[in-house]
Amino acid sequence: MTYSYKEILKRMKDKYSELSGHDADDHGDTGIRLRLLAGEIFSLGNYADWLKKQMFYTTATGEQLDMHALQLGLSRNKGTRAHGMVILSLNVPVEYDITIPSGTVLSTSDGSLRYVVEENCVIQRGYSVVFAQLAAENTGKKYNIPVRLVTTLVTHFSVAVNIGGATSFTGGTDDETDEELRERIKYKLGHIASGANIEYYRRIAESFDEVSSASVYMQGGYVNVVIGGRGAACSAETVSSVQAAMNEKKCAGVTVHVFNAVLTPCNVEVSVTPADGWSFSNISQNVENAISEYFLSLRVGQGLVLAQLGAAIISVPGVENYEFVNMTDQSAASSVMLTAGTVTVTETGA
Repeated sequence: MTYSYKEILKRMKDKYSELSGHDADDHGDTGIRLRLLAGEIFSLGNYADWLKKQMFYTTATGEQLDMHALQLGLSRNKGTRAHGMVILSLNVPVEYDITIPSGTVLSTSDGSLRYVVEENCVIQRGYSVVFAQLAAENTGKKYNIPVRLVTTLVTHFSVAVNIGGATSFTGGTDDETDEELRERIKYKLGHIASGANIEYYRRIAESFDEVSSASVYMQGGYVNVVIGGRGAACSAETVSSVQAAMNEKKCAGVTVHVFNAVLTPCNVEVSVTPADGWSFSNISQNVENAISEYFLSLRVGQGLVLAQLGAAIISVPGVENYEFVNMTDQSAASSVMLTAGTVTVTETGA
């Protein structure tokens, strides 16, 4: 808005005085009308400013940014729930089956993070232990926690059910932010598929659910399409399906070959310094998870950038500092997908 409410009101009063030869009394009918009108003009100006921002993907936010994305066939990525497993046990075996129903709620000791049993599981007659698969109650990275932190059974049972142990919980992600979605819109606008370029074939390959990323390179009349899953090779069935789609949609006079990416493991060795109030045992598993998630995010042909990997590590709660041991950036050929090899996390100075 170019003018503030006070500036608008002053201009209106000045104009009124100029035209009428009298000042508008703030407590009179005219002064009240001018103040109300100035407020409406000010509100309308602010709305116009907001509307201008929503017209362009570079400044749009929220639902309006989603609409810009929808025009390009994109939608905001929703967060996912973390998953893990716990051991549920009885003090002594009983002479009847005890069902742990889906929806049973467990939590961390402070109750801040809650998890639910995904499917019915049964402690059978004469036994005292069952393994239960859990999912976070909601989506989000905060539900990714180290081993043994799920300790409380919230749902009540007629017999004492103990939590004997819990794995780490991984796979939780947050909803895509405006800035992350904006970057995807920018990328797609900068890589328009023309029907004869690399982006055309990449989009065909990545339209398959199992294909997380694809790399395309051309040699004469040949188009080579290298596909990969999320940190893994695609199945033979998917390779065959992508090849069939390429044969159907390729340009005239072009031969397309579809290959699985060559998986190349990268060993990672890093020493971390816990922040005050944190122990190494409380953060080491989460650091390993962060490293694994980083490699799972790499595309076919994308290299290892230590600065990016370091950013993933330093974002783990409880990490004060880190240092890589004998590591450098690593490039990847267009047919290669880098994966996590042996991951070694140690405590600095230990």
